[in-house]
Amino acid sequence: MGRPARRRPRRVIFGVLGGLVAVAVVGVVAASAFGPQQEPQAESPAAPAASTASGCVAGTDITAAEVLAEQARQDLTVVGAAQFAGLYAQFAYQVPQVTAADRAEVRTAIARDAYDASLDELNDSFYASRYEGQSAFPSLADGRYVINDASTDQVTVSVLAIPTTADGNAVVVAGTARSLTVTFTLEPSDDGWTIVDGSPRSSADELAESGTLYTEGC
Repeated sequence: MGRPARRRPRRVIFGVLGGLVAVAVVGVVAASAFGPQQEPQAESPAAPAASTASGCVAGTDITAAEVLAEQARQDLTVVGAAQFAGLYAQFAYQVPQVTAADRAEVRTAIARDAYDASLDELNDSFYASRYEGQSAFPSLADGRYVINDASTDQVTVSVLAIPTTADGNAVVVAGTARSLTVTFTLEPSDDGWTIVDGSPRSSADELAESGTLYTEGC
């Protein structure tokens, strides 16, 4: 039940990630020259690109408008993909869920192809059964992410979040603290990031050990 993408091709912007430098051919470098009688003017240093994704873009009361605002920011870098994936996981997997209208608004804006169709299988009973009726927010305070694959056209990122109750404790079911692991495949577009695929990822331990910690997660 996917919709045709409403976008022109865009490219992922590569930069410094985890100490590894990826090459980007993006933008045009402008040079300025000073005449013989001119004195150079002091320039403010450019803000450095973020090296790790933020885990608290919109707090713990995330609305559709905040997800769409992050999409509209169009941070089409690998780190930007991890940040958008983390925010979307918090929005989509909180219990109780956001309103049906908010879900539909976000879905229309960001879901494409196989992921759009798969959303029909997710419903309130799925979320309620996972946490046995407990309210839960996917916290990124100790959240991790792993970039599984990245090209100029697509980024696949896995996210580990810890579902927490309103008082900040981890959700426990049958004596075991729950975790949320999900893998998204994102593509850049004129609107920002879109999600073309999404699936559970089973190994929370692997993500915890090898993943990059979200910055200032909540």
